[in-house]
Amino acid sequence: MSFYGQVVKDFNNYPALVAKVAELLAKGDFVCVVLGDGVAVATTWDDSDISAVAKKAHLDPKEDGSLGFLGWTAGTTVDNPVVVATLAVIAQGANVEPHSAATDNELHDWLIWARKHSTSFLSAIAEAAFVSDFKHYRLLRPILLSLRKMYPENCRCRPM
Repeated sequence: MSFYGQVVKDFNNYPALVAKVAELLAKGDFVCVVLGDGVAVATTWDDSDISAVAKKAHLDPKEDGSLGFLGWTAGTTVDNPVVVATLAVIAQGANVEPHSAATDNELHDWLIWARKHSTSFLSAIAEAAFVSDFKHYRLLRPILLSLRKMYPENCRCRPM
């Protein structure tokens, strides 16, 4: 099962939380859910510091050291999250650090390459990643990971 399917399956194991997310979305809120080891919490995106949410809820990471994350924008439905991800926990106690392009060890070098040496489309996406705040970078990151697979560093910028 893909990580997307697993995170959505884990979320659906909390019917009361699913109902709460649906209620918040119906009110027009932006919502995120963080899933830990047997515990999950929903919050509005106004509270955009995931590490603070995880600490406040006393979320422990899953066995693999990750937390599940789902996000919805206002006006969407509970069955259609706009972001589904797993977040690596970098320290005990669910101290999860949100990424920015400047601090994203996995994508930073590729983003610099894409900004300087790729097509205008990739260059524009990379530039957007560097100027994004944490909230918007979290939305962009899954797309950036996919683009990196399609356009590895030093490629001639043809999709694989």
